[in-house]
Order: sequence, then C-alpha cells, then structure tokens
Amino acid sequence: MGLTLVSISKLDAAGYAALFHDSCCKIFNAKKKVLGLIPINKGLYTVNAPWKLFAGIASVDQPLTMEEVHAQLGHIAPKSIWQMLKAGTITSIKLDPAHSTMGSCESCKYVKATQKPIGKVRDPPRCAKLGEEVHTDLWGPSPVKKNAQSKYFASFTDDHTHFTNLYLLKKKYQTFNTYQKYEAWIGTQFEMKVKHLHLD
Repeated sequence: MGLTLVSISKLDAAGYAALFHDSCCKIFNAKKKVLGLIPINKGLYTVNAPWKLFAGIASVDQPLTMEEVHAQLGHIAPKSIWQMLKAGTITSIKLDPAHSTMGSCESCKYVKATQKPIGKVRDPPRCAKLGEEVHTDLWGPSPVKKNAQSKYFASFTDDHTHFTNLYLLKKKYQTFNTYQKYEAWIGTQFEMKVKHLHLD
C-alpha cells in the first residue's frame, strides 16, 4: 500500500496548520478552512482511496502552466493531467490556456535516460579464424571457496567461435600458468596459436 507523507514543517512554513484531535488530523488553510481530514489507522495517519488530489493548496485565482502542474504533481504525463482535470480528480487548479502544453522536461529526460541501443553489425568485425584474438578475464577472490579450495577463476574466450574455457585457481599467481595450458590446448586440439590476447 502506498503512503503519502505530510511534512508539518512545510505546512507551517506555507501558512497552513494541522490539528491532531479525536484520532484525526485536520489540515487548515490561513483562513481556517478545513482542507483535509486524515483519520488514524493502526497508529498512522493514512490517506486511503478513493481520494482526490488536494490541489486546493494552490490559489484558484492564479492559473498555472502545464510545466508547473507537471512538476507539482510528481512529473506525471501531461496527457494524464488533462484526463484528471476533465474527470474532476484534481480540484481547485486552473490551467493557463496560453500554456496548456509543455516541451520536454529535463528531469524526466534524465530519469528515462538509457544506453545507446546495441548495433546489429559488430564494429570491429569478428575475427575470421580460431585463435586470432582471445579475450581473457580473471575473477576473484570468491567469498565462498569452490572445488579444491579454489578462490579465483580465469576465462579465455575465442573471438571467432565464442567458445569459452574456464579454469579454477587457488592463487592469483597461477594465471600465467593457466594461460600456457590454454595455449597448449589450442595448439594440440586445433593446431592454432593465439595471435592476440585481449585483457581488461
């Protein structure tokens, strides 16, 4: 269940008041008009659905731009704001007809930023033969020891076939000996040599 938090200090600074009495929180404006009643529920003052957004805190006489409404309502989509205004879900807000649309929101763009899409064509192209380029990585130490007290593993991935060999290591210094084993395996099994070794 979502909860709405109300800052008493923010209400006080804005000229509003809150009264806690008879298991209920009443929020008043500067003219002592009740803006909201929040009953206590399991030790917390919670707002339960169905409910309307209390935009009554905003001045009815002063129209707001779409950017202002968008920011004050938590950066919801302008289309949703139009729908809520039309349905009467938001009360006491007057939208400025001259500013009923908005451009891009920098905060929304920042939050929705994603990585560039991965291209379908690889650049640089894949190697043409086995052993032309091998990518290697050393991982560890592992918080949990594996078979025969191994704490590290070294991987060797051929760029042409994408075939990966994985070796478990007890100590980090065994990495070079492991590479020699991999190089011997390539030579024995495929009669190829590693031309280029790519490390992180």
